[in-house]
Amino acid sequence: MKFIRLCLIVIVAAVATPCVAGEADAQLMMALLYWRGRAVVRDDRVAFAWMSKAAQRNNAEALNHLGSMYERGEGVERDAVQALRHFEQAAELGSPSGQFNTGRAYNGAIGTRRDTIRARYWYELADAHEVRGYPALVGPHPTESTDGGKRQLPDQCRPSRPPILAMNRLGLREVSGRLFFAVDGEGKVRGVRNQALSAPELRYESVAWFSESLRSERCQLDVAMRGRAVVVPYRFVVTGW
Repeated sequence: MKFIRLCLIVIVAAVATPCVAGEADAQLMMALLYWRGRAVVRDDRVAFAWMSKAAQRNNAEALNHLGSMYERGEGVERDAVQALRHFEQAAELGSPSGQFNTGRAYNGAIGTRRDTIRARYWYELADAHEVRGYPALVGPHPTESTDGGKRQLPDQCRPSRPPILAMNRLGLREVSGRLFFAVDGEGKVRGVRNQALSAPELRYESVAWFSESLRSERCQLDVAMRGRAVVVPYRFVVTGW
């Protein structure tokens, strides 16, 4: 307890000094102490005030926590729209928790209409953090064969058709990119995301389409892919592959 109180004194000194390194982190720590009632009496309103200060400095963790406070109505009136807005800001800054919560919000219609395509995109980005460090296995184009007709990405693991509606809406006839995903030791696909995409406007659909096909029961990947990160070039064409 004495150690916690000493830490609190140090944090107070840090946040009271303008323009010091790590000020947002200190503000975040103050918020967490009040939010969880550690070393101080729990006070959600004070926690919200400190969390807002840290969020204003684009602290991703603070933005994600602020989203949770809006969602639950802790220290502030419940506001699902504000919850989603803060989750998305945290997600765009690379917070795995923010990305997961953004996916959860779109999947559960929290502050927005239900959108399973965006939900998949953010869930996959959050999952990608869990498989960082896998050695890369770079493959050929999904439609090209190698070594006697053996495909790096089997037909049944590719989307059966391009995201035609989205491409037509955006006026796109052809989109190319590189897909990244990992395969864990049990053969499960993890963290599907784009490494490059010629039309960033299609980022949600491109990931969702591959996420669905790669995670389907019909997709059987080569055992050699296990424990590896796979990078595969692809191309969507409205008139066919």
